[in-house]
Amino acid sequence: MRPLKEAMVTVGGVDLRDVSPATMASTETPGLYFAGEVIDVDGPTGGYNLTAAFATACLAVDAIAREGHYAAPATKARPQGRRSHKPDRRRGAAPRSPRRRRR
Repeated sequence: MRPLKEAMVTVGGVDLRDVSPATMASTETPGLYFAGEVIDVDGPTGGYNLTAAFATACLAVDAIAREGHYAAPATKARPQGRRSHKPDRRRGAAPRSPRRRRR
């Protein structure tokens, strides 16, 4: 057996018979969801385990949101990009006077 430090994937976890495949919800404990390597699923290397982790997380998050167990936090509107606190003259805030040439 190789050391755990060399492992790419762990084996074992929550038995698939205890997880609803449509929602990743526990069939034993209401309100408990599983995703990724906590579930007893493993595949060959090459992104299969990452795909399974992302897919099961999406299923769980969608189910949690649909069932109302999660409410998105309120966010403040933030300006896009770098903007100063000064008015933008290019958008008609105050027209510029024509410049005079120095002699």
